[in-house]
Amino acid sequence: MVDDEDGVPLREALERYADPELLRAFREAPAGSSRVSYLSSWIHGADASAHNARSRQLHGQSQQRQRLLDRAIDDLVQRLRSGELIATGMRKPIELTSTRTRLQRELWRVLKPNIRNSSASGGGLTVLDILVRPAGSTGAYGDAESPNSTPTLPDVDAPRQPVRPSTASELIRAEIQRRSSAGLLTGNWYRDAQEIHRHLTTTDSKRKLPQWTSIKRRYGNSPF
Repeated sequence: MVDDEDGVPLREALERYADPELLRAFREAPAGSSRVSYLSSWIHGADASAHNARSRQLHGQSQQRQRLLDRAIDDLVQRLRSGELIATGMRKPIELTSTRTRLQRELWRVLKPNIRNSSASGGGLTVLDILVRPAGSTGAYGDAESPNSTPTLPDVDAPRQPVRPSTASELIRAEIQRRSSAGLLTGNWYRDAQEIHRHLTTTDSKRKLPQWTSIKRRYGNSPF
């Protein structure tokens, strides 16, 4: 069993160290529903309008709650990148000789966290069993570090600047991979395609992107 002084898994780190206002807003937001169902007014008459309006409302609530969670996760990653927090983990594949190693903070430019299983992937690297603690604390896997320390993970080239995809298609694939690695894809491409389109148009407003319906048709698991 790992003591708290050695760090906590990503899910608990999110609760402890991410922006408390974002976490409060996430907890208080209505859960809604990721599923959208519509009734035909030809078959169900007046009942269809009320049902469809409620379905849209629940779907909107679910999307808003997911956006709050995404922002909280991004805030945690920023704290890891800044050196305010320190992470340790074990590189995949795990072997009998594997040991827990501190991660360079620059790695969080390419690593995308999976909160559910406390892992992170990116740039061909997967790190398992991640534990997070504040900088300056002392754990069993290293002495106290300052925010300016740059601990290393062996045999990993971690570019200081991420490589920006050159085409819209590459940008979309990169975002899908990011969400998949972080466990953020729901499998409902009606929802996922809209979230991907919203995120990319917000973060890269100058890029000409296809509509979310085109993203769903091309990258989703089933035709629109």
